[in-house]
Amino acid sequence: MKSSTSHTLARAMLLATPILLGACDPVKAPGAAKADPLPSAAYPQIVAAEGLSGYIAYDAPKVSATRPMEVTVPVRALTDNQDLNIQYRFSFFDQNGVPLNDNPDWRFLKLPSRNQRFLSGFAREQSAVDWRLEIRPAK
Repeated sequence: MKSSTSHTLARAMLLATPILLGACDPVKAPGAAKADPLPSAAYPQIVAAEGLSGYIAYDAPKVSATRPMEVTVPVRALTDNQDLNIQYRFSFFDQNGVPLNDNPDWRFLKLPSRNQRFLSGFAREQSAVDWRLEIRPAK
């Protein structure tokens, strides 16, 4: 009986050792992030997030030749007899791919069924050379 109790106690201590050692870790190192398999150059310029890709379509964007950059993207809802409430935002980037407008505001728009609307964005900085449009369902 004593042998069985000692064996159970030894097993419990072996199982508890990693937990106790982990609890004593004063560094508390964060988990490492993974590298993104999608390179920045392959990232879509117009992103339809949260399942919208099957419900909206876009036509050729119009980008101004003057500075600061101005972008207009024609979009329309592909739904029948149902308007889509969306939010969208433009991000602008310099020649090194660095965002120029951190955390841009989301704008609301109602897309009527099968009708085209125009989403426009304006860079505030003269150094903008690239852009990205994100579209998501309204929240």
